[in-house]
Amino acid sequence: MNIKKYWMMLAIVLVSLCTVSCGGDDDEEDALPNNENTKEVSTSTPKTITIGQTANSSCDIYAGYNNVYTLYVMDGYIRLLHKIRYGGVLSAETKAGIDQNQCGIIDIGIVSNISEIVTKKDIGGKGVDISYGVIGYNVVFQPSHGYSIMLTTDEGEKKYIRVYASGYSLDANGELRFVTIQYQLY
Repeated sequence: MNIKKYWMMLAIVLVSLCTVSCGGDDDEEDALPNNENTKEVSTSTPKTITIGQTANSSCDIYAGYNNVYTLYVMDGYIRLLHKIRYGGVLSAETKAGIDQNQCGIIDIGIVSNISEIVTKKDIGGKGVDISYGVIGYNVVFQPSHGYSIMLTTDEGEKKYIRVYASGYSLDANGELRFVTIQYQLY
């Protein structure tokens, strides 16, 4: 195989990886002006994503250099994974020295839409789960429920993200397969 075919395969793989990310539209207005490598959710409009119980189905809701927060679905839970840079590598392992109070997730209860989620309180450590040496935060998925996430940025600032469970699908056995959520920084 010649070098052009290798480059073509690499380009196809890169494009494929880009299209499997969070979904929704990532406008340029979402980027922070001071740090082009930090991704943060839009402050003005909610984003809608569908995440499922597959290895590649997750969404980074905040990514700085030292902290990355990822949402995914597993075993009927909406899970928030917090990774920090440890020894030059992002890790969610307990050995990375993650302060469990830097983030948290709580269930607000039934709401009609995302704008009804207004709770902004320190919820550090809520929903924490340490499984297999990895720190994550869990909340049981319930349709039409709102969730509040608190996270800490690289600069030590607390940010809040509201999440609205707008839809779901079940597999043939009645188990949760996909969750459609809206999320927004507020």
